[in-house]
Amino acid sequence: MPQAAHIFVSHNGHDAQWCHDFVAGLRVTEADIWYDEDNLGYGQLMTEIERELRNRPIFIVVFSPTAVASKWVQREVNAAIRLADHDAQRIILPVVAERCDIPLFWRGYKRINGPDDGGLTAQEAAGRVIRALALAPAGAAVAPAPVAKTETKKEAFERGNGLYAQKRFTEALAAHDRALALDPQFALAWNNKIALLRRLGRTVEEQEAERQRDAALNAR
Repeated sequence: MPQAAHIFVSHNGHDAQWCHDFVAGLRVTEADIWYDEDNLGYGQLMTEIERELRNRPIFIVVFSPTAVASKWVQREVNAAIRLADHDAQRIILPVVAERCDIPLFWRGYKRINGPDDGGLTAQEAAGRVIRALALAPAGAAVAPAPVAKTETKKEAFERGNGLYAQKRFTEALAAHDRALALDPQFALAWNNKIALLRRLGRTVEEQEAERQRDAALNAR
């Protein structure tokens, strides 16, 4: 049975109503979501923000012109990136609320956006995030996460991390296998697959996956 996904949502106060509606849309899955509902500011919430960032493996940042210009949002994104550098199971997922000039170092992350990198309504964005991360109500019996025929290796990888965050380990393993089928030299997907096999106690398969990973990466 899945557990509630623990999500941190970073946004700028200018987008408070959009973010409120977006979070409400995500909460239909019973996801455990933290965001600064009162817009108290980074300085007043620094300790709480750090604690919540560390304890929530899914980090969503709401992009808009004011958000990308916000020092508080920049600090939260940079902190999330540092955490993800040490834990490949973490997810960083930008969501575009309003068309904006996305900083160069943030463009490498897959994002939820409208046509031509335009914005989405809060309801549209919530629906697409739920599908991208295969979010499901905690304790519910769920069907396997759907796989789009056009799914890229990064999308499969992030879907796997979303499933991992809900402790849906067998489905997460299948998602990482999908990413590796698309790119056998995807090192992060190999590492996550091996970690999942270890967690599932499948020692022989874990050892074989390590051998396959080393062979694939050495063939570069």
